[in-house]
Amino acid sequence: MDENELDTYQPSSPAGAFLQIMLGVIFLLLVIVGLIAGWHTFLQAAPILVQILVVLVAIAGPGAVIVKGAKAVYLDIQHARSVNIRVRMDEERLFAMEAARLRDDQRAEAEAEKMRAEAARIRAEAEKLVSTIEWDDQGNAARFDPLTRQVIQLQGRLRQYPALSSLHYSIKQDGKGDLAPALPPGGIAKPTIEEIVSHLTPNGYKICLGRSLSSGEYITADLPDAHVKLIGGTRMGKSCAAAAIIDQARRTHDRNHLLLALLDLENKTSRLFADDPHVMRIDTGYQKVKMHARTVAQVAEYLIYLHQMMVWRYTLADAQLAGQPAVLIYLEEFLYWKRVLAQQVKAETRNEALTAFTGLATRGLKAKMHLMACAQVDFRDEDLVEAMNQFIGINVAFSVKPSAAQAAGFVSSELLKQNYAARTPGQFVVEMIGGADIGVAPNFDVRAKLADLERGRDNEQVERQGQTVVAEWPGPSLPERSERQSNDRRTTGRIELDPTLQAKLAQIMEVQGENMNACIKRVWGATAGDNAKYKQAKAEYNQIQEYLHTLARLAMEGEA
Repeated sequence: MDENELDTYQPSSPAGAFLQIMLGVIFLLLVIVGLIAGWHTFLQAAPILVQILVVLVAIAGPGAVIVKGAKAVYLDIQHARSVNIRVRMDEERLFAMEAARLRDDQRAEAEAEKMRAEAARIRAEAEKLVSTIEWDDQGNAARFDPLTRQVIQLQGRLRQYPALSSLHYSIKQDGKGDLAPALPPGGIAKPTIEEIVSHLTPNGYKICLGRSLSSGEYITADLPDAHVKLIGGTRMGKSCAAAAIIDQARRTHDRNHLLLALLDLENKTSRLFADDPHVMRIDTGYQKVKMHARTVAQVAEYLIYLHQMMVWRYTLADAQLAGQPAVLIYLEEFLYWKRVLAQQVKAETRNEALTAFTGLATRGLKAKMHLMACAQVDFRDEDLVEAMNQFIGINVAFSVKPSAAQAAGFVSSELLKQNYAARTPGQFVVEMIGGADIGVAPNFDVRAKLADLERGRDNEQVERQGQTVVAEWPGPSLPERSERQSNDRRTTGRIELDPTLQAKLAQIMEVQGENMNACIKRVWGATAGDNAKYKQAKAEYNQIQEYLHTLARLAMEGEA
């Protein structure tokens, strides 16, 4: 029996009951003897005794009822106490059992995760061993075919043709000359975007990361199953790979199937796609915001909008959600963004933005919203642990130290060592749910394409040469330029500001060095907080600031 249970009723001893009977008999005999001995006196006192008896009966009746009721109340109180004690004991016991079960589940999940990581590592090493060919100095090699269980002997011809060890080739096109593409180690050419687009099925929700160095085949991944994380050193190709993914995604999907959100605090890679119709707009209730963030604060604000959109999608029925387009959210230098976020926004906005990032990472896939996060390195951050644990579907590491990559969750140690030793821009290690591989990213030069983009804008300006700069500026005029500068560089870009905001701009310029909240309160009369008036004022304030920055940039370009 449980030691915590209440004691049950124990019956009294038979000896005690017998003693009570004997005492009762003796008392009865004493009463009878007394009555016989004093019968005459009893008769004389009979009227008084009757009166006393009537009084006693009158008192005893209600008294008995009161005593019985008090006893019932006492017993009910004791019963309630005992029931309450038993319920608390049961609750504590269930809580302890639940806590023990949760600990067991966590241990089991941790063990399972270790086993999956070890299995992925073993599978990657096995694939490497199977696919790697060790050549001797004569070009001979032996390879084991796991399908036929046979050893295949490969014989080279370096003895007869020594020049084969340094083979080069060229392509002549219309007799205009040689086009000699640079091949990375292994002789695997980088695929072009055109090749990838022709390979992928339209609206198939697949992306191509590049070409495998071991098999020469395309490395493709299913977008609905995963977020994408790209890490690597500076100038090692991660931003170019991200741009290639965005470019192929927009080319192979229409707007009914895929939309883009560009959160690029560097405002470099995203500029290539800023005017693409796939860049989505979110209606916040008082304005439509184009999802192209170019500052730390805008990235935080737009993440919050996207998280609210995700929450709304969770309210849809399955059939309605299936009709919604997928959203690919490109987040550049997200760890640097997190590091400097507290310096750019209020603590409340920072916490809300980090919560939004975690929410998108943990729940976004079910709402057809996919993160593609890029960073130079990865590390454990307590604020982002839960979010980063969700990046297990498509992890891509360019040239980065193996120890740093393993700290970021990569397990293919041999591939990481091989890739880091090569230090080849555009070469990467990818770990997906289906296994690991090493490959080369698509041929997509972001810097060259940005230069082409700027040249195109310059050509537009040259076509309108001779016109002067027109800027609707309610305050001081733009700095005067020398005649030589005016002749060397002129632009026709007309910068317009809504007339209703021009008066606000004049009021803003009245006080120099004023922070945003103080300025909004003075000019718009809106107090900082989660209210529509403040949000509208903040949006107008940011629009005016962007207008001022554009004017300053044009002035600097003219001075250059």
